[in-house]
Amino acid sequence: MKISDYVAQFLTEQGIKHVFVVTGGAVAHLIDSVAKHPGIEYICSQHEQAAAMAVDAYTRVTGNMGAAMVTTGPGLTNLTTGICSLYYDSLPSIFIAADVSTSRLSKNTPGVRQLGFQEAPHIDLVKPITKYATLVEDPLMIRYELEKAVHIATSGRPGPVLVDIPDDLQRVEIDLEDLEPFVPKEEPRDLERIGWQVDTALALVRGSKRPILVLGAAVKIAHVEEQAKNLAERLQIPIALTWATMDMFPGDHPLNTGGFGV
Repeated sequence: MKISDYVAQFLTEQGIKHVFVVTGGAVAHLIDSVAKHPGIEYICSQHEQAAAMAVDAYTRVTGNMGAAMVTTGPGLTNLTTGICSLYYDSLPSIFIAADVSTSRLSKNTPGVRQLGFQEAPHIDLVKPITKYATLVEDPLMIRYELEKAVHIATSGRPGPVLVDIPDDLQRVEIDLEDLEPFVPKEEPRDLERIGWQVDTALALVRGSKRPILVLGAAVKIAHVEEQAKNLAERLQIPIALTWATMDMFPGDHPLNTGGFGV
């Protein structure tokens, strides 16, 4: 299987049904593989910033990761505004960036600012605004890096990730049996600390005269909308809603005090 075909198949297995793309020479194989895969469709966004914003909306509406594919250099730099939004709003998403061929990576030629056409330091640029960013240089690590990226994007506090794939690697033929898998380490939950936090919160509610329950984006990120509604109605505490949760309660709900911004 060609690596670009493997990437399209992998995204489909994550439940992603649409990929937002902007074409370019270095990303042609990846987009072509998406176009040929029956389980996923591409949407041409015409501009990378629009693609990143579409990923943001897709993630919020579907509750699943959004995905985008762009070409090297300006294709990647144009994504950054949207990636920032996803990072600061803690939304899981995956960006696949094409890069110049491995032989043209300037990091392999010290002292040269740019060797490959439209090359840019993708990983360094997005590291502060992603949970994980990696350049795939070994074809047999494609499964490992994709699985690791998705695990990081969707675990703990979610956020965007970037997998950078050089042009020449996209067309490499691989045997699936040879691919290195990613095995996440188990992270034990501190149930004692969680219990203490719950007890503290309940004590504050009991001791308050006019409590109000602020519901923000984390309620949706954790997929606990129904639990939050039940809590408010059981305790009969008025609710204040941020923009992210304005659709959780009707405007005439007796506990809804309205929205107050971000």
